[in-house]
Amino acid sequence: IMSNNEPAHSNDVPDMSSMAASRIIWAMQPTRSFLRWSDDLHMIFVKAVAYQGGPHDAKPAAVQKTMEAMGVRGLTIKKIKSHLQRYREKCVLGPEAPDDIPCTTSSIAAAPN
Repeated sequence: IMSNNEPAHSNDVPDMSSMAASRIIWAMQPTRSFLRWSDDLHMIFVKAVAYQGGPHDAKPAAVQKTMEAMGVRGLTIKKIKSHLQRYREKCVLGPEAPDDIPCTTSSIAAAPN
């Protein structure tokens, strides 16, 4: 039964051609961009983590806000979350951990402001 001269199909059904086009555009965008954490960027990260209470108390969103206040822009929470996870592992493992992420919480006091 049709009322008010409405067609039998619903407007809630998405247009398949536009869905396919958006998937193609989304698939063409790079899924990951590589970020190399320089020593300077890592030291800012370490200071932000220390400011938030240390590696095990810091939350990625809070670290991001602290780093933005220190002048670092463009880091996503996902990138900070990943780096924080690896940083926590490095701090727990100590000398046996890989060298690509140094656990430098003790060097914060020695680092210049």
